[in-house]
Amino acid sequence: MPIEIPQRYQKIYERVCQSFARLGEVLDFEEVDFEERSTVEEIAHRLEQRLFTLVFVGGFNTGKSSMINVLFQREYFKREEEKEDWERSLEILCPEDATPTTSKIHILKWGETPTTRTIGEYIVEQELPNRRLRELHMEIVDTPGTDSTEEMHDEITRSFIPRADMIFFMFSVDQPFTVTEKEFLRLIHENWKREIVFILNKIDTKKCLDGSIDERAIERVLEDIRRKSEEFLGRGFPVYCVSAQMVKEGVYRGDRGLLERSGIFELEDYINRQLQEILHQIKLKSALQTGAAVLRRAGEALRVELNAQEGVLRSVERLGEFVGSFWGISAREEGNFVASHPLFQRFSQLQGHLERQVKKTFHLGQFPSLMFRGASEQLLSSFKSDLRTEMEAFGAKLQEELGHLFGHFEREFQLLLREESLVERLGEVSEVLGALREKLLEFSKRLSQRGLPLEDLGPLTEPLPRAIMVACVGWALGGIAFISGLMSVLGGNVVSGLLGMVFLGGGGIWGGTNWFYFKRMRLQRKLDEVVHALRGEWRGYISTKVQSSFIENFLEDRCRSWRRRLEELQKKGNEVESLHRKFVSLQRELEELSVEERSGSAGEVEG
Repeated sequence: MPIEIPQRYQKIYERVCQSFARLGEVLDFEEVDFEERSTVEEIAHRLEQRLFTLVFVGGFNTGKSSMINVLFQREYFKREEEKEDWERSLEILCPEDATPTTSKIHILKWGETPTTRTIGEYIVEQELPNRRLRELHMEIVDTPGTDSTEEMHDEITRSFIPRADMIFFMFSVDQPFTVTEKEFLRLIHENWKREIVFILNKIDTKKCLDGSIDERAIERVLEDIRRKSEEFLGRGFPVYCVSAQMVKEGVYRGDRGLLERSGIFELEDYINRQLQEILHQIKLKSALQTGAAVLRRAGEALRVELNAQEGVLRSVERLGEFVGSFWGISAREEGNFVASHPLFQRFSQLQGHLERQVKKTFHLGQFPSLMFRGASEQLLSSFKSDLRTEMEAFGAKLQEELGHLFGHFEREFQLLLREESLVERLGEVSEVLGALREKLLEFSKRLSQRGLPLEDLGPLTEPLPRAIMVACVGWALGGIAFISGLMSVLGGNVVSGLLGMVFLGGGGIWGGTNWFYFKRMRLQRKLDEVVHALRGEWRGYISTKVQSSFIENFLEDRCRSWRRRLEELQKKGNEVESLHRKFVSLQRELEELSVEERSGSAGEVEG
């Protein structure tokens, strides 16, 4: 029959069941281990079914299976002729000849007929017609040694310790508190805050010369267990000294005195008192301990993930700042970017080359060659050809500079990724960088192939040969006027001569020269405007592609996703913390009820 819940515990029992249902919902996130979610579901089911679980753990060959047999099916060891009819059909509960490498975890449940089934690699579930299993709606878990295989060890701690309502830890009197036992106990107590009952078995092996049990030796072992319990676990636990072998012999012989000396009655009284009087308290307490422990670890896991997520966001923001600074997109780089960036220095170089090309092509020294037929067309054609050559060289240098610059950018970016531990979180970055590189190279290629708008330059270049001719004619006429004025001065006509020299001679020379330079300056300004427009177009393209393709579509998109994830984690963390407080409150309420119940029982006894 299911565990009987007293009336005064009904409400808290219902609230614990509701809290576990809520716990299953709250833990539905990836940071919680699947095994812990399974544990919560299993405990919720056991609370609903009011099923009680005893787990026996300890080192190998400490007598766990024998202890279960003498505690819960002692009648099996009677002589055949002294057994009652119902006792003759009994089978031993736990096999006692297992070894560390072949033993499995045995779950013993009540069933009308004996059945056995294997669950997974390490678990055997047995249904047995045992009266105590049925009366207490109880299951018993018999585990292999704590020094068994690592996989078996993990299976015990994951699957059974969190679900246990009572844990009996077995020591052998000849070697208590081994290293593996110590670590296993620490795991049980620290991770699950479980109440543990120590059983010191095989006390019959400590004998005096007269064959009696050496009580002093046993007491020394007990003191050692108590001391190490305080040292390793921070508190003491109940310890019971028993000899399962003496129980078997006492039952077989029908020797009551041997049974009393075996220590089984003290342990049995403790178990009966726990199971009959405060079974409901133990059930609720163990469930709340497990729930609180799971929530505590879930909160810790969320905090770790929250810190990691916040670190990732900060790192990605630093990446965005680096990209903006490198490509001159950030506002603080705007003023110095064009002047200092290697790419845009290429445009300044182009501007200087074109200026030198204009001066090299159009100068007054070209006057003699322009005297011949077709010389002007040839000069203009040569100038256009030189411009095309300059643009081709500029395009090649621009792409070369972009290749070097992007290679440097990729190396610096990848280095920053490693420093910020973002290599795995931004695993597709190489593909995105490669696509960005191809876009920039393709645009630079199109820009250089497009060249300068030579047709638009025609109205500015075509008058330049004539301007050279005009300037040279101005020089000639001015020279003649200057010489004529000089002759007048020498002839005595000083005023008119000086006026002729200054105004006619100087005016002709100055006017012709400035007319030519004005025409050439217009061409130079137009070329400067064209280069400036190209530079602006290139800068705009870089800003757009780096900003939209890389920063916004790649980095900021992931930041938005991680910010949403961060908000979800924060919300989930608040839910976990709130539910943990509720579990702690239920634990306090249960303790208060237990104290009241003990006080009431003590009052009845005194009365």
